Amino acid sequence: MGCTFTIVGAPSENTLFTEPIIIQPEVAALSVGAVRKVPVVVVKNGKETVAPGRRLVLGLSFDHRVCEPVSAVNYLERVAELLAGMDLESER
Repeated sequence: MGCTFTIVGAPSENTLFTEPIIIQPEVAALSVGAVRKVPVVVVKNGKETVAPGRRLVLGLSFDHRVCEPVSAVNYLERVAELLAGMDLESER
């Protein structure tokens, strides 16, 4: 109670994403899915190759009366940029 934003994690590693419901007085909720290993295209020395990569799905529910969709998308993209820039191996 008393918060304006909620972060919801994936309930299991098999969950691609969740779609949280905003409970007032909150104005937004960020859902974070499980990290998955998937094939991704990597460019090295100008050549494209397929290599294992990690991906996760982010979702954002927000109150349109409080937040414009463009601002919400910009926020979600910034969160994705910050997460993509993390060195998870050094965190262990």
